Amino acid sequence: MKSVHSYHILLLLIVAGISACTSVKPITAEVPPSGNPEYSLIFMIHGDANYVFHEEGNQKYADQEALQNAFDIALEATKGEVFIFHQEPENRILGLLPKKDRFYYHYQNGILVDHGKYSPTDAGFDQEAAIYQAKAQTNKNQYFFYFGHEIPVTDSAVYHASLSGPSFNAREFSNDLSKFGESIKLTVLSSCNNGNPAMIRQLADKTEAVVASPTELHLSYLDVDSVLKLEADPNQSPLTIAEQIAATSFDRLSTTMYTPVSISVYDLTLVSEYVDELYEPYQQYLEQSKTEGFIAAESFDCSTIPGYPKELSSKGVKVFYRPAKFGKTARDKSHSGWGCK
Repeated sequence: MKSVHSYHILLLLIVAGISACTSVKPITAEVPPSGNPEYSLIFMIHGDANYVFHEEGNQKYADQEALQNAFDIALEATKGEVFIFHQEPENRILGLLPKKDRFYYHYQNGILVDHGKYSPTDAGFDQEAAIYQAKAQTNKNQYFFYFGHEIPVTDSAVYHASLSGPSFNAREFSNDLSKFGESIKLTVLSSCNNGNPAMIRQLADKTEAVVASPTELHLSYLDVDSVLKLEADPNQSPLTIAEQIAATSFDRLSTTMYTPVSISVYDLTLVSEYVDELYEPYQQYLEQSKTEGFIAAESFDCSTIPGYPKELSSKGVKVFYRPAKFGKTARDKSHSGWGCK
């Protein structure tokens, strides 16, 4: 597997180098893929920010790690279709004209059939969704994976480092998600603090299930290899895949992180029935914090907010939680699965 992957990466680098001063030519398979894809995986990997981390003294880049993992999954998805979008920093020629420096990769049945560069039209996913809709061969069993920093819940926040004007937040993420399909089976948010009432409320009618962390991940992305279980049964419950992703990620993070580890699986067929009741006290908290000029440095358990309906918040939510190994939160032996900040 490693030798095949190394050759694959080398091929992409050679093609990218040849195409640096010319239009990018799509990489097409020598043998066309056979059979219609039975599921669709969409990887959105944000690289327009600081994703540097250190492991055993070595400097690494979280977005590149996520990209390589997506390549590995795509090569093994012999019954599916995979789109990988790498949102690298947007540069401009002479500071004015946008330069195409973001990449997409399109696989069918484990074979890379197309590859190219593109420029974003905004801070969201308009351009990525347009590429997907133009090239996708199936809209069945869609799974969406987002790798990046925390997605803000307020309209005033700016997310993209090189696009300081447009905002990118939970509402815009949700709206753009629907441009890929009417009903996404599972949405995985490999980002900090996005297991919160505002984000889940926005996704309530866009996807059947969500995996997200209500606390920090510190660029320790979730392990999503379990999605390849779709090879055996493309129509299996997205909750089964979600719980396997959460469990595998939790086991690894519990051995590498000293801060709290919390990953939640949200069944939106159940959570959507009451998420508005969770959102109201959270929104009141946000408004009060803004008035008082207070911004929480770290996410905390929403169940501590006055008026929060604790009796509802566990319905349809499976929580994988381990408290911090030291510090003030080390004594918190449980978590509701909902983070507030």
